[in-house]
Amino acid sequence: RFHHDSMPPRDRLRGKIDRLCRWLAGKNIFIGIRRYPDPGDPAERGTSMIYNLYFSPTGGTERTAKILASAIAEQWNHIDLLRPISEISLTADDICLIAVPSFGGRIPTTSAERLASIHANGARAILVCVYGNRAYEDTLSELQDVLTDCGFNCIAAAAAIAEHSIIREFGAGRPDADDCAQLTAFAEKIRERLENPTDDPLVVPGAHGTYKPFKNTPFVPAETDSCVNCGT
Repeated sequence: RFHHDSMPPRDRLRGKIDRLCRWLAGKNIFIGIRRYPDPGDPAERGTSMIYNLYFSPTGGTERTAKILASAIAEQWNHIDLLRPISEISLTADDICLIAVPSFGGRIPTTSAERLASIHANGARAILVCVYGNRAYEDTLSELQDVLTDCGFNCIAAAAAIAEHSIIREFGAGRPDADDCAQLTAFAEKIRERLENPTDDPLVVPGAHGTYKPFKNTPFVPAETDSCVNCGT
């Protein structure tokens, strides 16, 4: 841990913002901080936009999403779903990479609630499920259902391994160099799909509509000053 005086100014500012958000959350006041360009009125902006949306309480999902995204295109508008987001209206020309972790074979409830504020209007979606080397079960299928309800056109999906968020021995060091190579190879297939669209529906593993029940876990995270109030 760096001494305060040795921390870069940007990190000090980020720490102050996080402390402010925690204080507001304690007062049941929640604010959304936009870390992305406002797409504005889809009818007026005239150009397509690409977004990388990720829900990543421990960082593994964010890292995986950015590896895949950077292999698809150079410039992305990154949206951190740990923070509440304002309503977003997209167009069919827009592209979104949406990555969530698998929590007991399901998508995190908080991420689903925040994704529901997006009006996709046919925007293309690339689904990413990140799991801790156990199983992801209904995570991809539930994510597809949530995004379809938002109006997305789901065109591709991937399940990737990252270090387990609680039992670090599972998937330790992942994604590693081999994972990066596989994600890069998959990115090439995604680019081909984007350039040559098809009407074939996306089929992913897992149940639709009737998902695996959530089960309570005996593990409870200990709250520290680094808590970001992600809602999980």
